[in-house]
Amino acid sequence: MHRTAILALSACAALSMAPMVVAQGAGPRESQAPAGQGSQSGPAVAEPAVVEVLMEVAAEGARCRPPEARLPAGTPVELRLVNSGATPIRFIGTAFLEGSQVEGSSGAVADGEAGYLVGPGVTARIAVTRTPAQGRYPFTCATEQAGKAVEGTGGTFEIVERPQIPVR
Repeated sequence: MHRTAILALSACAALSMAPMVVAQGAGPRESQAPAGQGSQSGPAVAEPAVVEVLMEVAAEGARCRPPEARLPAGTPVELRLVNSGATPIRFIGTAFLEGSQVEGSSGAVADGEAGYLVGPGVTARIAVTRTPAQGRYPFTCATEQAGKAVEGTGGTFEIVERPQIPVR
């Protein structure tokens, strides 16, 4: 058990050296039996990595940060889209979302396959059960001004090969 935990922590440490993953998932955990039913353990369940995208409106338009987030290919991720402003902001990540398996969302309105509209003061959660293939996937934020969509700045999700954990 200790060797497995050390290997899992090593893999998480390798990923945490990436440019920006706001919070890395806790890694595998064992499910516990209810109290009074012994110490049986179930199979390990992977916690998704969490990437927080901060959305705001500035004089030049909408901005999304971080400028880059590195994630392993084919893994679960929770995107947290945080709009702390007073204006709805659209998150656009067409290639990333089309290449991923998205399980669902809360706090945002899906905008076709292009992205999600996040209301003012809302933190939306997008559950991605599987990130896309290795590559770079741009994302941006946009607002509407005078009835017209105004695209702002964004960043890139860099999807990297998943680290291999040796089995002993």
